[in-house]
Amino acid sequence: MLRWYQSKLAKQPILTSAVSSAVLFGCGDILAQQAVDRKGFDKHDVARTVRMAAYGGAVFGPAATTWYVILQRHVAFKNYFSTVATRVTLDQAVFAPLHLTAFLSSMAYLEGADPKERLRTAFLPTYKANLMIWPLVQCINFSIVPLDYRVLFVNVISLGECTEYNAVRRLRRPSAHLVFFHDPEHFNVKHPLMHKWTLWFTKPPSGKGDNWTELLKEVVTFDSVEEFWGIYNNITPTSELGLKADYHLFKKGIRPEWEDLNNKHGGKWSYSFKDKRSVPIDELWLHAQLAAIGETLENDGDNEVMGVVVNVRKGFYRIGLWTRTVGKSIPGEKNGRTPAQGKEVLENIGRRFKEVLRLKDADVVEFSGHTDSAHSGSTRAKAKYTV
Repeated sequence: MLRWYQSKLAKQPILTSAVSSAVLFGCGDILAQQAVDRKGFDKHDVARTVRMAAYGGAVFGPAATTWYVILQRHVAFKNYFSTVATRVTLDQAVFAPLHLTAFLSSMAYLEGADPKERLRTAFLPTYKANLMIWPLVQCINFSIVPLDYRVLFVNVISLGECTEYNAVRRLRRPSAHLVFFHDPEHFNVKHPLMHKWTLWFTKPPSGKGDNWTELLKEVVTFDSVEEFWGIYNNITPTSELGLKADYHLFKKGIRPEWEDLNNKHGGKWSYSFKDKRSVPIDELWLHAQLAAIGETLENDGDNEVMGVVVNVRKGFYRIGLWTRTVGKSIPGEKNGRTPAQGKEVLENIGRRFKEVLRLKDADVVEFSGHTDSAHSGSTRAKAKYTV
């Protein structure tokens, strides 16, 4: 279904977003009337649902799609946080007021009410309600959601919130829905990730006799966006770790070791940042983690990304991306790829990884197999691929 949706987006992005917005706006109103207002289907306001679907398809879908493309193309800075913050600010200061104005006035007109009066009485409370959650939602949207799915993401969140049409009424009573950003201790709404992820930490060795396996410690497993940020904001930044310390973020059930059954046939992309003083390693490591948990490093069905790792060494920082294969079919696996297909998949992942690390075209990211690294006695085995 997701692949079908993606193919439709590629061919007709505006139409596809319009149709999906119409469907989800309509479903949101049905949910609002039945779950919130508890009208019952015998008293359901069908005309209102049709109006909501029409607005979603004719106005919001095309407008939001165009707006997100504009932000993606024209608001991009070298600093990742500046890019996200500026996009969120512009979205809430420009698009949100325009959207609310169009929404409230058009609904009033279609209902036979006075649009000016509706804007006078409802705009400010609705906009305040908007600011209570949407800047945080859009921060997530612009951080980890691919451009093609941003309108869909917003529509789904709006569906969960029973649409903005009920925002004013909901504002008059305490909300039963608390996200992590509202109350870190008692939140009851999460945005789930596609996979569960485990954070690992390698302690710096205290002597030559230390066993690396014993130094590797499992820290925590999480499966939602809120839990990730809660963990990230409460652990030591990479820039403050001791020499020979590592962070590893891997899918649950996979140990960050060559010998793990999930890794034994795989390899890794890696890049070493040798000018440690000028490298924003905390920002780059965050980029790598967000790309991993956001599933933006590979296409649907690739099933290659195992995890990401950052190494702190005396002369450099290194960030790596571990993959399930080295481009070859795994023995006993059905429907395997040809070597050419495997190479193409890995190189596409490598190019995305390179973009995540904000590297220049002249910078070279190398891929090597774990088996080759083990035989060479070093993680600097001869590169199998480069991008």
